[in-house]
Amino acid sequence: TLWRHNALLFGANGAVWAYNRFADLIAVLGTLLLLPLLHYVDDFGSIESADTADDAYHDFLEMTSIFGVKWKQSKRQPPEKQHVVQGQQITLLDPVMTVEVSPTPQRRKNIQALCNIARQNRSLPPTKAGTMAGKGGHFLTACQGQMGGRP
Repeated sequence: TLWRHNALLFGANGAVWAYNRFADLIAVLGTLLLLPLLHYVDDFGSIESADTADDAYHDFLEMTSIFGVKWKQSKRQPPEKQHVVQGQQITLLDPVMTVEVSPTPQRRKNIQALCNIARQNRSLPPTKAGTMAGKGGHFLTACQGQMGGRP
């Protein structure tokens, strides 16, 4: 049979690597156009002053549309002082312009449920243990290694 992918599947050989390279290209091109961008796989973000945030957001959408990128309306997060990225709530606090990262209530609930299962059974099945390690590791990474350090 003859067939083709209309979308890049993460199961396809090299698809994740290829998508990340494409996302890197988008971030670099955005930076060259004075749209400082960061990305984590397919989540893009930026910190921009309130005066130019709306323009920068629309410029980003326009720039990526040149490459045929179509963003789902449900996934778009226009400029705000608080966003959810990969289960982490990121908040820009005024007046000192500090950033607070915390797990969303749903992520906290999911991790707590895994901890309760482990306590009750005194063990976790391998799939649940892997999930717990992944969620915990992701949260620690999101906190930039600041967990357990001295104040």
